[in-house]
Amino acid sequence: MSPVLKVTPERSRIDSPIQIAAAGLVPGERVTVRTNVMDGALREWESIAIVDADAAGEVDLSQMAPLEGSTYQGVDGEGPLWSMVGPDHSKFFTRNLPVELEYHSELLRGDSVIASTQFRRHFGDDVKCGQVHEPPVAGTFAHPNDDLPHPGVLLLHGSDSVDLAGAAKLLASEGYSVLALRWFGIEDRPPHLVNVDLNDIDCAVKHMVNDDFVLGDQIAVIGLSRGAELALELAANNANVGLTIALSPSSTRQAGIGENYSFKDPAWVRNGEPLEWVPSGNGFGMMISWLSAVIRRRPMRQKRSFLKDLNKKVEAVEKSTIQVENCRGPITLIFGDDDGLWPSEEYSDRIAGRLKDTDWPGSLRVECLPGAGHFVGFPYALPTLPPMCILKPTSFFSIDFGGSASANAESAKKVWQVIQEELSQWSVPLITEKR
Repeated sequence: MSPVLKVTPERSRIDSPIQIAAAGLVPGERVTVRTNVMDGALREWESIAIVDADAAGEVDLSQMAPLEGSTYQGVDGEGPLWSMVGPDHSKFFTRNLPVELEYHSELLRGDSVIASTQFRRHFGDDVKCGQVHEPPVAGTFAHPNDDLPHPGVLLLHGSDSVDLAGAAKLLASEGYSVLALRWFGIEDRPPHLVNVDLNDIDCAVKHMVNDDFVLGDQIAVIGLSRGAELALELAANNANVGLTIALSPSSTRQAGIGENYSFKDPAWVRNGEPLEWVPSGNGFGMMISWLSAVIRRRPMRQKRSFLKDLNKKVEAVEKSTIQVENCRGPITLIFGDDDGLWPSEEYSDRIAGRLKDTDWPGSLRVECLPGAGHFVGFPYALPTLPPMCILKPTSFFSIDFGGSASANAESAKKVWQVIQEELSQWSVPLITEKR
């Protein structure tokens, strides 16, 4: 029997388990399974799993732990997917559009390829996706392909203004009508995270509530980082927001991020008036951190600058604190305990403390993911896709967002489960009332 390599199933959703197996080998022989994929930026990513065939001359990566020299450790059927490494650290893995990924796996004996196969991963079937561009509402709207109304979810990107269309389609395939809102950084919207009009975000909520494919008069909001900050601020001031899920959140309104990374203007405006924010020393502080990182040749972590502002600018922090006690629906806070960008654990503790001190009657869930960094989960970190840990824009400078590839991969899987649980529990009354 000639060696064969097979992936089961040949096509599956990105969060589904797979089996990569080989047969027809010499019992006990050492082989390598090499898997690669081209991301949306046309960069090739690759993983390596080195294993010894069993007594039957077979390999099953869902049952075997790879040997030293592999890109991951331990028994993990999806290890060949999330452990992929790109050509360099200049960019994270790019796949924001809801387009299928085509993988190629090879079985090597030494340097010789003795078998190969292909498989595909998708973001969900039976889903309709379309672009919305009705300023101030812009983004991707995805919903199940059944012409029925479903519970609505608003996805909010962070300070990178990335398109979360892939995440929207994945969530829509679970039975939700989802708007991945582009609230700045695209045509007809503010060019930077400065003076963003919260009345415009309210318009996006109203747009969803009035949509025929959205069930009920409340929606859920999910955001990460600055998107989590926006989600909490939105929920505290909009009765049409039910569940709020904030990943790597901030308890305060941070400074806006202007052109060339200036931090002198407000991020948020409501009714024509800027909202109080924590005046940031991040411009100078980041410069010092940047110089230190360059000189020491170590990745920069920005967390210290945010902690300094939080602990020293007490009056400004108090004035800028998000009034989360005004939220009308349940809140879920999710963070990694190794967040390298900002102190999301400290921020989450302050949010929880404020809710307790104000006798908030709602339901709060707090999830701390051990070893995980800033990009702790959905809608940024999706199960089985390569995690986001360190970014190296130049040969002499890098940014450490925290976590390790394995810890972040595990957190992405866990967070996806938490989000599905919270959305399911929140949406039951909506669906029951409709029936």
